[in-house]
Amino acid sequence: MDQRGDKASMLNQLSSLQWPWLVAVVLISLATNVVAYSRFFLIARGAANVRIRYWSGLKVNAAATFLGFWTPISISGDVGRVYWLRKNVVESYWDAFLIVLWDRLIALAALVVCMLPFIPLYMGRIAEYFQVDTGLVAAAALGVLGLGSLFAFAQREKFRLPAAERNPTGGRELWAHVVVGFLYVATFYAAMGCAAASLGLTKVWLDLLVVAPLLFFAQNLPMTFGGLGSRELSFMVMLGPVVGSGNAVAMSLVVGFGYLMAALPGAVVLGEFRGDAQSISG
Repeated sequence: MDQRGDKASMLNQLSSLQWPWLVAVVLISLATNVVAYSRFFLIARGAANVRIRYWSGLKVNAAATFLGFWTPISISGDVGRVYWLRKNVVESYWDAFLIVLWDRLIALAALVVCMLPFIPLYMGRIAEYFQVDTGLVAAAALGVLGLGSLFAFAQREKFRLPAAERNPTGGRELWAHVVVGFLYVATFYAAMGCAAASLGLTKVWLDLLVVAPLLFFAQNLPMTFGGLGSRELSFMVMLGPVVGSGNAVAMSLVVGFGYLMAALPGAVVLGEFRGDAQSISG
């Protein structure tokens, strides 16, 4: 199908959306945000020497999510979180930065673990879309992974997450992160499934399950406007061969709309970045 046909297919699908499924996408996107904050809460609690109230931190994360999805650079919300952590939780901006960095890295780790079984499929579809050799795609991926691993190993002491003096939690934190990581990917998969259903695409559940981690990764790239562009391209590359490029882009736009709407509540709590000691520790 040519580009004009793809565009016509996309517009036709979007014009016939099933609204109950679209509402479900928004609600599940809200659940993803709550799961993401739960991960941030676990990390911050382990590094803080003050007690953090879940509700106070949830509002801060909601404000950060709003900035991440409604401003041109998706990491702008992280700047707010760093400021809040420094003002209320830790003693230096470096420690605050490390908490936010590890929040990002642990989210990435959950996605990578879920991607590992399907990497050959991803490479094949990337090679097919961009008309390049699969070996070249594999070499590029291994090069990036190798350089990243070398840098992380060399800087491991510098980027060690600060530990709270008062509250060692042992292995419980690891299991909590495993559960939260699973829920993090599962909620995005559920949002994708509802987005597909809203477009009348009801026989692609297994295909969605396979590609969901990579698509979620593309949506969370830091230098984008809420994932716009990188999300649509990844949907087209990974799902285009299954449902057609027009349907894939339409699905990506529905998913993006859901997460944009789910981020809106953060607009009313932007003032939470200022915080105060009493509201944080209760």
